[in-house]
Amino acid sequence: MKMDRRKFITISAITAGGMAVGGGALYTIRRDPNILDDHFEGTEKVLRARFGKEHAAGLTGDIRWEYEALAPQMPYIGGEENMFTEWLVYGVYYLAVYRVLKAKGQPVEEAGKVIFDTFEAMADYPKWLLRIVGKLRYSKDYIDRLREATAKTQKRRYPGDWVATFIEGDGKDKEIRNLVDKFLHCGKLGT
Repeated sequence: MKMDRRKFITISAITAGGMAVGGGALYTIRRDPNILDDHFEGTEKVLRARFGKEHAAGLTGDIRWEYEALAPQMPYIGGEENMFTEWLVYGVYYLAVYRVLKAKGQPVEEAGKVIFDTFEAMADYPKWLLRIVGKLRYSKDYIDRLREATAKTQKRRYPGDWVATFIEGDGKDKEIRNLVDKFLHCGKLGT
């Protein structure tokens, strides 16, 4: 699947505010890295194409180490109760990618390209399959859970959590319809 800039920005916004894959935030409680297996595999595939097999393996190991160092610093934002916990995990993963590449002398643009290309590598499936998965994943039930989850953020129960507003889509732009479009407050930054 070829990903254009608009799709990437949409997915990146979701990842920064998280990746809209919903619920399974058990990782935060158990610190189980399996939730990121696809990310590590996709990133290593991208790094191999850019830097060769050996260098990519070393970078991937460094990213894993950096992630494991950052993970305990993630704020608790409700664990399984909060579907945005998973988003936070993905954001910390991409921070690890950025930090490792920066430490190896790569500019921020290269880190961004690696992250972009990781999404493409992870979405390397036939379009028909991606459409089915998308329809199942972003069902009315999921949208309702997302709407409910954003409403819960308004209560500001956890200091490190986001405060979000759900903005109903207009039906014209199917890529970004019904997504959390406006983050009012980033718990960690207090903005």
